[in-house]
Amino acid sequence: MQICIILPYFGKLPDIFPFFLQSCYYNKNFDFLIFTDQDLKSHANVTVVNMPWENFVKHVQSKFDFPIALESPYKLCDFKPAYGHIFGDWLKKYDFWGHCDCDLIWGNLSPLIDFCEKGVDRIGEYGHLILYKNTNEVNNWFRLLKSVRVPSHRHVFSTAASFSFDEFAGMNVLVTENKKNTATPRLFDDIIFYSKTLFSRRNICRQRTSHRKAAFYKYNHGVLERYVDCGGGNLLTDNSLYIHLQKRRMQISTSVTSKFAIIPNEIIDINKYDDNSLLNLSKPPFIDFKYWRMILKSKMITIISKLRKWI
Repeated sequence: MQICIILPYFGKLPDIFPFFLQSCYYNKNFDFLIFTDQDLKSHANVTVVNMPWENFVKHVQSKFDFPIALESPYKLCDFKPAYGHIFGDWLKKYDFWGHCDCDLIWGNLSPLIDFCEKGVDRIGEYGHLILYKNTNEVNNWFRLLKSVRVPSHRHVFSTAASFSFDEFAGMNVLVTENKKNTATPRLFDDIIFYSKTLFSRRNICRQRTSHRKAAFYKYNHGVLERYVDCGGGNLLTDNSLYIHLQKRRMQISTSVTSKFAIIPNEIIDINKYDDNSLLNLSKPPFIDFKYWRMILKSKMITIISKLRKWI
């Protein structure tokens, strides 16, 4: 099973990029294809295609017979479902291709191979990692699948505004309504950015997590482990497919990218701390104002949307 994960990234690389890149190297059963204007070199299972942003846009435009609106790299989120079509020349030998973000650190991605071998056509539902079967039909889902709830790919690609076409407002609706064979395993940890703890909604050992539970991660040569304090001195641990640190500014306190610990807002030298020390560094504040402010805002939006239906 050959799988390629695609990442176009233009502009200054995030501070955690060296850790992301190292975690790519350890996943030897996967290839990574990076398009960038930064000074990166191909190595091992990572192929780097260096080009200016303007040339990249020209390549994408060459794949469509109408003018596209690709004014900034952020807009690429809407084009992700079309990567199989856009980058087909690089993908001929692969069984699956995927798209990802780089504000994350991979663990062992091997469990994804099991889903690919089960015959599903799409794996995942969040834009930070989704895999597609590399067939002509699936590579054209973005324009073949229809829904009254989703604008056409032509409208999305030719409009500067963001549509979240890669996930909930686009492809997730299209594959569901058209009853496509997909899988949505939640094996990863998508860290909530508005909590000061490393709060992920993925349960641990069948126990629910919460933003009030201290959590930290250990990375060791390709293996990413999550540790959660479930009370009473009960520190539970499991493996994570990857940790996604969206919108969370991380302080980098170690240059060792092969073995480290992740605590809230910092990547640190794992050799300097034992589990108790890491737990103390990861405990939530007495009152997490930012978290509760975001929860209140979310509840108010829900209430207002319901009231509008009655007006």
